[in-house]
Amino acid sequence: MGSTPTPAFLVSQEDLDAHAAKTAAIVIEQLLPLLERANEPRLVDRQRMAELLSISVPTLDRLVANGSVRSLLLNNRRLFDPDEAIADLRQRRDEEVQRHE
Repeated sequence: MGSTPTPAFLVSQEDLDAHAAKTAAIVIEQLLPLLERANEPRLVDRQRMAELLSISVPTLDRLVANGSVRSLLLNNRRLFDPDEAIADLRQRRDEEVQRHE
């Protein structure tokens, strides 16, 4: 009882490249819907927005009250677009820098 020899396959570099290209195309095809969904606008609640900004919820509430950060009130829930909130704070910072120059 000897071991069965493993057959050797010879594959050209051209065949390997073609296989790699087909595999990449399949992976991209599967990922595209996920990437498209990732670009959809997302709204977050007060707690998550405060976490993203590394501030407390009461501080976030003050920023909303004084108009420094925009939000949306929907069914008694305050929601934020993180990109907009960060842009609002950058604009506020830039305005304060200009005032002190």
